[in-house]
Amino acid sequence: MKKIIDGLYNFWKWRKVIYNDRDWDHYFIYEMLKTKLENMSDHFNKYGMRERDNKDSETMMHCVRLIEKIQNEECADEAIKQMMAEKWDPEIAMKFQIKHDRLRKSLFDIIDKNIEYWWT
Repeated sequence: MKKIIDGLYNFWKWRKVIYNDRDWDHYFIYEMLKTKLENMSDHFNKYGMRERDNKDSETMMHCVRLIEKIQNEECADEAIKQMMAEKWDPEIAMKFQIKHDRLRKSLFDIIDKNIEYWWT
Protein backbone atom coordinates (compact mmCIF):
# COMPACT_ATOMS: atom_id res chain seq x y z
CA MET A 1 0.00 0.00 0.00
CA LYS A 2 2.86 2.39 0.82
CA LYS A 3 4.37 1.86 -2.66
CA ILE A 4 1.04 2.75 -4.26
CA ILE A 5 0.74 5.92 -2.20
CA ASP A 6 4.37 6.88 -2.92
CA GLY A 7 3.81 6.20 -6.63
CA LEU A 8 0.71 8.39 -6.73
CA TYR A 9 2.54 11.13 -4.83
CA ASN A 10 5.46 10.96 -7.28
CA PHE A 11 3.12 11.01 -10.25
CA TRP A 12 1.43 14.10 -8.87
CA LYS A 13 4.77 15.78 -8.17
CA TRP A 14 6.01 15.04 -11.73
CA ARG A 15 2.71 15.65 -13.57
CA LYS A 16 3.75 18.92 -15.24
CA VAL A 17 7.05 17.50 -16.44
CA ILE A 18 5.40 14.34 -17.76
CA TYR A 19 2.57 16.24 -19.44
CA ASN A 20 4.93 18.67 -21.18
CA ASP A 21 7.54 16.07 -22.19
CA ARG A 22 8.40 15.80 -25.88
CA ASP A 23 10.75 13.21 -27.33
CA TRP A 24 12.30 15.36 -30.02
CA ASP A 25 14.11 18.04 -28.04
CA HIS A 26 17.00 18.00 -25.60
CA TYR A 27 15.19 20.71 -23.60
CA PHE A 28 12.97 18.11 -21.96
CA ILE A 29 15.82 15.86 -20.89
CA TYR A 30 17.26 18.88 -19.10
CA GLU A 31 13.81 19.59 -17.65
CA MET A 32 13.65 16.10 -16.13
CA LEU A 33 17.16 16.41 -14.72
CA LYS A 34 16.38 19.88 -13.36
CA THR A 35 13.20 18.62 -11.67
CA LYS A 36 15.06 15.67 -10.13
CA LEU A 37 17.80 17.95 -8.78
CA GLU A 38 15.26 20.44 -7.39
CA ASN A 39 13.35 17.63 -5.66
CA MET A 40 16.53 16.16 -4.20
CA SER A 41 17.74 19.58 -3.05
CA ASP A 42 14.42 20.19 -1.28
CA HIS A 43 14.60 16.74 0.30
CA PHE A 44 18.17 17.30 1.51
CA ASN A 45 17.17 20.66 3.02
CA LYS A 46 14.13 19.28 4.81
CA TYR A 47 15.25 15.82 5.86
CA GLY A 48 19.03 15.79 5.51
CA MET A 49 20.83 13.44 7.84
CA ARG A 50 24.41 13.95 6.73
CA GLU A 51 26.75 16.77 7.57
CA ARG A 52 27.20 17.69 3.89
CA ASP A 53 23.51 17.79 2.98
CA ASN A 54 23.29 21.60 2.90
CA LYS A 55 26.39 21.83 0.72
CA ASP A 56 25.06 19.11 -1.58
CA SER A 57 21.74 20.94 -1.81
CA GLU A 58 23.55 24.13 -2.83
CA THR A 59 25.53 22.20 -5.45
CA MET A 60 22.33 20.72 -6.84
CA MET A 61 20.78 24.18 -7.11
CA HIS A 62 23.92 25.41 -8.87
CA CYS A 63 23.33 22.62 -11.39
CA VAL A 64 19.71 23.77 -11.74
CA ARG A 65 20.90 27.30 -12.57
CA LEU A 66 23.34 25.90 -15.16
CA ILE A 67 20.52 23.87 -16.71
CA GLU A 68 18.33 26.97 -16.91
CA LYS A 69 21.11 28.87 -18.69
CA ILE A 70 21.51 26.00 -21.15
CA GLN A 71 17.76 25.64 -21.70
CA ASN A 72 17.25 29.37 -22.18
CA GLU A 73 20.17 29.47 -24.61
CA GLU A 74 21.59 32.49 -22.85
CA CYS A 75 24.82 32.20 -24.81
CA ALA A 76 22.94 32.41 -28.11
CA ASP A 77 20.99 35.42 -26.87
CA GLU A 78 24.24 37.18 -25.94
CA ALA A 79 25.71 36.42 -29.37
CA ILE A 80 22.61 37.71 -31.17
CA LYS A 81 22.61 40.94 -29.13
CA GLN A 82 26.28 41.51 -29.86
CA MET A 83 25.87 40.77 -33.57
CA MET A 84 22.79 43.01 -33.87
CA ALA A 85 25.00 45.93 -32.95
CA GLU A 86 27.44 44.87 -35.66
CA LYS A 87 27.05 42.46 -38.55
CA TRP A 88 27.03 38.66 -38.58
CA ASP A 89 30.39 37.47 -37.38
CA PRO A 90 31.18 33.76 -37.32
CA GLU A 91 33.89 34.37 -34.71
CA ILE A 92 31.34 35.84 -32.29
CA ALA A 93 29.02 32.90 -32.94
CA MET A 94 31.87 30.44 -32.29
CA LYS A 95 32.87 32.27 -29.10
CA PHE A 96 29.39 31.92 -27.68
CA GLN A 97 29.08 28.30 -28.84
CA ILE A 98 32.25 27.56 -26.89
CA LYS A 99 30.75 29.31 -23.85
CA HIS A 100 27.58 27.20 -24.20
CA ASP A 101 29.67 24.02 -24.46
CA ARG A 102 31.56 25.00 -21.31
CA LEU A 103 28.31 25.49 -19.40
CA ARG A 104 27.15 22.03 -20.44
CA LYS A 105 30.52 20.45 -19.61
CA SER A 106 30.58 22.18 -16.23
CA LEU A 107 27.09 20.85 -15.44
CA PHE A 108 27.94 17.27 -16.30
CA ASP A 109 31.33 17.43 -14.58
CA ILE A 110 29.60 18.43 -11.33
CA ILE A 111 27.03 15.66 -11.75
CA ASP A 112 29.73 13.13 -12.62
CA LYS A 113 31.66 13.94 -9.44
CA ASN A 114 28.61 13.76 -7.19
CA ILE A 115 25.94 11.51 -8.65
CA GLU A 116 26.78 8.30 -6.82
CA TYR A 117 27.32 10.17 -3.57
CA TRP A 118 24.05 12.09 -3.81
CA TRP A 119 21.91 9.03 -4.39
CA THR A 120 23.46 6.70 -1.81
